[in-house]
Amino acid sequence: MPGSNVPGLVLHDALIDFEIKDLDGTLLFKGTLQNRVVRVDSTGKLSFNYFIRDTQRGLPGQIAAVSTLNFTNFATDVDYDPTGLGTVAPGSASRT
Repeated sequence: MPGSNVPGLVLHDALIDFEIKDLDGTLLFKGTLQNRVVRVDSTGKLSFNYFIRDTQRGLPGQIAAVSTLNFTNFATDVDYDPTGLGTVAPGSASRT
């Protein structure tokens, strides 16, 4: 599935600040999730793109997984696009 730099109409582009804390309230990870949906010009299909950005350096946590729910009964293709805006590749992409 194409990344955010593929020609298309951006239908949704939200920046969501987040923090991950342990049970004691200690900050482990902090950043911004960019959630972008693009209707791809060449296919008309939707491309759902997630970017973790603006992370705070020096924190002890790391993100092991990102998941999206409620795509049951829809054909989906889960990939990592190396030409997208990200700077660190995930270890894997999968669909269950």
